[in-house]
Amino acid sequence: MPILLPLGGQQTLTISTSAVSLTVPDRANAAIITVETASIRFWDTGAVPTSSEGHLATSGTSIVYSDATERSLLTNFQAIRATGTDATIQVSYYVYRN
Repeated sequence: MPILLPLGGQQTLTISTSAVSLTVPDRANAAIITVETASIRFWDTGAVPTSSEGHLATSGTSIVYSDATERSLLTNFQAIRATGTDATIQVSYYVYRN
């Protein structure tokens, strides 16, 4: 049965007019990202989002990544604000094991 173990790592990031990446702790392969304040756009492929291109996540949205073997979704994650208002994201990191 898979388990999700807290890693003790977290971040609060301001998302503004330049794309922002996550600082992923060693061993982290899962995360919960909560969008606050305003909408963002993001890619998890390594591509750089713009205010009009990328997945749209509105304030109150939670993005969940959990993969026992792959970190690239987290390390490739980049976000930018989707409107004229800066957003904040809260990130908690975990180790996901089978």
